[in-house]
Amino acid sequence: VGALGLSACGGSPASLKQYVDSLGASNNLQVTMSMSVNIHGAKAAQANLIKDFALRYSLSSTSGGALSQSSSKPNVDLSVLYLNKNLIDLRTIGSNIYFNLNVNEFTKIPGVNLPKSILAKVNLIFGGRWLELPSSLIKGLVPATPATPSKSALAQAQKFRSAFAQAVTNFLDSATVKTLSSGHYQISGTLQSVVNAIVPAFKNLSTLVSRFNKPTPKNVKGSYTLDVTANGSTATGTSVTITEPKSYQGGGSVTLFMTFAHANVTITKPPNAAVLDKSFISQLLKATPTGSSATGIFG
Repeated sequence: VGALGLSACGGSPASLKQYVDSLGASNNLQVTMSMSVNIHGAKAAQANLIKDFALRYSLSSTSGGALSQSSSKPNVDLSVLYLNKNLIDLRTIGSNIYFNLNVNEFTKIPGVNLPKSILAKVNLIFGGRWLELPSSLIKGLVPATPATPSKSALAQAQKFRSAFAQAVTNFLDSATVKTLSSGHYQISGTLQSVVNAIVPAFKNLSTLVSRFNKPTPKNVKGSYTLDVTANGSTATGTSVTITEPKSYQGGGSVTLFMTFAHANVTITKPPNAAVLDKSFISQLLKATPTGSSATGIFG
């Protein structure tokens, strides 16, 4: 989200804050992320497969107010997709977690070869239905909360986050913006320029980030391109491309795409979800072989 350093209002870019604020201004938000990798050599085919996957992250305010309000307490839906079909759908509704595993779609991914016997059992348990992990069960499965960090550590962590956010904001606000079309803006430059702008911001943050208290790297190869699309002052999408020169390991590029929408979609508890209990989890995790078979669900 920090990449949203441009905005369109009256045909000219505005501030980073307008874009960031637009994401939480509604009571609903849908973010879809995907990636493309362009490399050469033996791993090119595997890299090309990445473009077929996507991650969809949705928020729905339970108070009816804007997501930016602390009282919104949003429900969350997180989906992993392959060729636009859900592989995994995970929801948090209140304190409960719900998930749906689409086993048949997993088998369509190149290189995924599950034995038919295992596939049949996994599909019988998970395939095509929602399962619920109630909060009472989650508390029993999650390890005890570790000791609370000291006030000093929390303060240093906050300084780190603030310094990074401010450095990125300053860098993007000072960048030269190219208008490609109405509501479509772009900035680009060298990766060295990014390092020069951001790394020095951490120089005085004590031992928490001592690794930054070193000379700023001076030979960072490659370039970046940031594209942002907007409707007025509302962000609708962004992409970031990192490109390595051919002189460096043959070159290549990686692009992260993100789109933003505010459709009026309420995230609710899935109907007819099967509630999991400790007995079921215990059987699921048990896999103690006895001779040639196992005693667990997959045995």
